[in-house]
Amino acid sequence: MNHEFDYDRDYNREDELSKKSLRQISQMSLERENEMMKTYLITAERIHNNEELQD
Repeated sequence: MNHEFDYDRDYNREDELSKKSLRQISQMSLERENEMMKTYLITAERIHNNEELQD
């Protein structure tokens, strides 16, 4: 068993992640991160341009 792909490293094959699964998880995480970054930047810009929100 390759520990690099074992989810909790207890030698249980049921939770082993395939390279395809890892790639999909990574892609979903990247998409979420990009979406959160967009939201953060839009929010930061609105706060920066509004004195009431800055307080």
